[in-house]
Amino acid sequence: MNFGSALTILKAGGRVAREGWNGKGMFLFLVAGSAFEVNRKPLLGIFPEGTKVDYHAHIDMKTAQGYVVPWLASQADMLADDWVDADPRPSAAPYGAALDLASYRCHKIVRAGRIKRTLIERGRPSQADPLGQRERVFLEVETAAGGSCLIEMPENTNRDLAIPGAYLVIYEDGYKSISPSKPFEEGYNRI
Repeated sequence: MNFGSALTILKAGGRVAREGWNGKGMFLFLVAGSAFEVNRKPLLGIFPEGTKVDYHAHIDMKTAQGYVVPWLASQADMLADDWVDADPRPSAAPYGAALDLASYRCHKIVRAGRIKRTLIERGRPSQADPLGQRERVFLEVETAAGGSCLIEMPENTNRDLAIPGAYLVIYEDGYKSISPSKPFEEGYNRI
C-alpha cells in the first residue's frame, strides 16, 4: 500500500511497517497529543516547574531492539508502495480502535457509531497481491465525543449498507455489522 493509506491506518490507531525494513518487529504508531505540567528534566531546564506544555501528536517507531524513538518520513518512505499493516490481528481490547464509539444497550451492549462516509483503498500490486486486486474498506464513523475515527471493515462487507447515516455496530467479540438507522435507533438506547 502507499504512504497515504499507511497514514489512514495510523490515524485509526493501527500500526504500519515497510516490507523492505530489515529489522524484525519494527513498526510505526501514532502518539496522540496531550498536555502535561513540567516536573522533570530536560523540560525543567527550559520551562519553569508547573508550566503547562502541549505535546503535539506525532509518529513514533518501535525499533528492532525494542526502543521507541521519534520517526520522520524520508522521501523514499513517502513515495514507497511497500507499506503493510503491521497489526493484522484483532486488538487486545475487543473493540480495538472503536473504543471511542458510544455504547448502546438492547439485549446486549455494543459499541456503535453513525457512518459519515466510506473510503475504498484500491489494490496495488505487491508481493502479497501481485495483481493488485485487493480492496480495503474503511468507514469514517462518528465517535461518542462527536469526532470521528476510521474503522477497517472485513473484505466481505456489503458496501450497499455502508451509507452515511447508517450505524457501524461492533460486538464484544469484535464482529462488525452495519445497521440501517431506523431499526438500530428503535432497538438500542445509548448508555
